[in-house]
Amino acid sequence: MMDVKRIRETINQAVERYLLGEYDFDKAFSSTWLTAQLSFACTIGAITFEECDALRLVIYNVRMTDRRDSECVDFPRLS
Repeated sequence: MMDVKRIRETINQAVERYLLGEYDFDKAFSSTWLTAQLSFACTIGAITFEECDALRLVIYNVRMTDRRDSECVDFPRLS
């Protein structure tokens, strides 16, 4: 049985750490990996498509601007 609340909290933490650049040393933790996790969470019904799309957009914008800092952490968090 999946714990949707826990999945949503984990996604919030992962996106925040990505936006802060805490995983720059780990190439496995990339924007591609993170968007795949969002897609999986959407597929299993832990997040809605709209939430998935909003977080993907945040990740895409950070990747394209290559700007990671505390100002980027203002993103639509999952409740």
